[in-house]
Amino acid sequence: MANTVSLKKNKEFKKVFFKGKWYKGRYLVLYILPNIYDYNRIGIAVSKKTGNSVKRNHIKRIIRESYRLNKNIITNGFDFVILWKSKDIEVIYQNVFNDLNKLFKKSGLIDSGCINN
Repeated sequence: MANTVSLKKNKEFKKVFFKGKWYKGRYLVLYILPNIYDYNRIGIAVSKKTGNSVKRNHIKRIIRESYRLNKNIITNGFDFVILWKSKDIEVIYQNVFNDLNKLFKKSGLIDSGCINN
């Protein structure tokens, strides 16, 4: 699949929140729920407490890019919701990238030998 498929509806997010498993990292919380498709869908949520819309969208772009770089080695057939939980003022791409990789590794969706750096 060329583009990343997104979760768009509130009920899709809620389903993943309430029925899925979650893994907590330093910056992110990853919720995972198997779906009926042969591809992954991703939803990203950043609280308004994090900052203004420019800051929130910057964080979402960083998370989306971190996912995009590793989506080929992640097992297909899951819905993901990634929550930004950190209140750090400075967002560093490498920290988010590493945190997301650790969460996928912890969940068992990628092999520890396949992580790109």
